[in-house]
Amino acid sequence: MSSIFLYSKYKDNTLMLELSSSQEVKNVFKRIKASMPKASIGVYGARDFATLQRTHRNLTKYCLYKNVDDFIARIIAQ
Repeated sequence: MSSIFLYSKYKDNTLMLELSSSQEVKNVFKRIKASMPKASIGVYGARDFATLQRTHRNLTKYCLYKNVDDFIARIIAQ
């Protein structure tokens, strides 16, 4: 089963949220854009986080979230 990762750059750190379905990604993306329209959000897809790290070697500083509310709160706090 693959995972989908939403990400946002924060200074020299990358904030990442791991989700399991594309519908979850759509819902979270809408929530973020509703509360912070200028938020810069991107999407990565990978089988798991280890695979994502291997294919994106520039991800050296990151913070991985599993909780949607924590991720959104951190993005809004930027």
